[in-house]
Amino acid sequence: MRTSAVLIGDELLNGSTADTAVSWLGARLFENGFELSHVQLAADNLAAISDAIFIAVAHGDAVVLTGGLGPTSDDLTRNALARFLRVPLNRDQALLALIGKRYEAFGESLPDNAALMADLPDGTVALVNQEGSAPGIRAMMDGVPIYALPGVPREMRAMFDNEVLPELVSQFEAKTQTTYILRVALEGESAVAMKLRDWERELPDSLSVAYLPDPGNILVKVSGRNEFEVKKYAESAAELIGDSVYARQNRQDRPESLESKVHQLLAAKHQTLATAESLTGGAVGQALTRIPGASDNYLGGVVAYSPSLKVSLLGLSPALLDRVGTVNPEVAYAMALGVRQATGATWGLATTGVAGPGPSQGQAPGTVYVALVGGGPDLGTELIERVIRLRITKANRELIRGMSVIHALELVRRTLSGLAIAGSTEDVTHLSGREAKQ
Repeated sequence: MRTSAVLIGDELLNGSTADTAVSWLGARLFENGFELSHVQLAADNLAAISDAIFIAVAHGDAVVLTGGLGPTSDDLTRNALARFLRVPLNRDQALLALIGKRYEAFGESLPDNAALMADLPDGTVALVNQEGSAPGIRAMMDGVPIYALPGVPREMRAMFDNEVLPELVSQFEAKTQTTYILRVALEGESAVAMKLRDWERELPDSLSVAYLPDPGNILVKVSGRNEFEVKKYAESAAELIGDSVYARQNRQDRPESLESKVHQLLAAKHQTLATAESLTGGAVGQALTRIPGASDNYLGGVVAYSPSLKVSLLGLSPALLDRVGTVNPEVAYAMALGVRQATGATWGLATTGVAGPGPSQGQAPGTVYVALVGGGPDLGTELIERVIRLRITKANRELIRGMSVIHALELVRRTLSGLAIAGSTEDVTHLSGREAKQ
């Protein structure tokens, strides 16, 4: 079953609001054996919306409209739908009373303009909005169901799941597919594709593969109808890619991020982590605390941007900073060691570098040092110390910081997993001056 979607609103076209509906709708439809095959954007204009509905019906077995159902003058979806269906708008008194009760529940009286939300094109029915005031609309044209939903993401998603999806499942034959996802850290899309070149040539026609790049991460998605076959080929692809694969999971599973993998490894070993950050400005700690229950494994962090705070909070030697500056492997090592000692964490993780836009201390933007110190006699192991140097080129300040976070998390994952340092980074542990501190 092919579904067309029309996203309505000037804010989507002028860049003031980012679209989140397409990816969400596409995922929900795919999970239930349907396909989002056609997408349009339409301005808050009567002709534009009605024309878009016409095209959507021609391209889909079902149509989903989002946006333009509120009470303001630019909410024209119901008018455009009536124009497309060539029927008048009628005010539904029962629906008006229901909308009034929704306002009462919020402690407000019904504004005059809100009554517009009770107007329905003749022959259509209202869809219940459990999260807001604006009802949705269900219409039919030439055997194609048309669902008009609010544009507010929370309201749209609830209405789709509660009102639209059950109808689609009951009316159309689903062709459910299984997708197995490999999440790959710090390898480029081309590099991963080259590793899988021969594998792809042998891929059966019943399977498909897609590469979804994101800075620092690649998702490899293997899809097909036979779950056993999909998993078999996905696992063989993972073996070819190697130890940069940090997660292998079914699409229906909760997405496993790099930071969640770090937490899993820490929890399995009953260990803790603390961070000392300079150029990343707390972004490593922010990533780690996105995970529910993060406090079980992550003790906290120190954002020591200035040299004086590196001295007072992390115990760095002023003489060291005078000698080498702040962007140096010795400084990264000392920061990791300092935060570990200050917090009592099993592991100390540190970042320092040049985020740009210009050079600093004679070093180019994208020069970054990440250090990890942990283990030791209390854990029955030798103290583990790793310092890496990154040279992130052709990147702006935001990307340099973001890539540094991914490199830091991947250094922890690899160390806790007993893996070598990633091939895309430079091991400069020997330059950290750690021998002098032992």
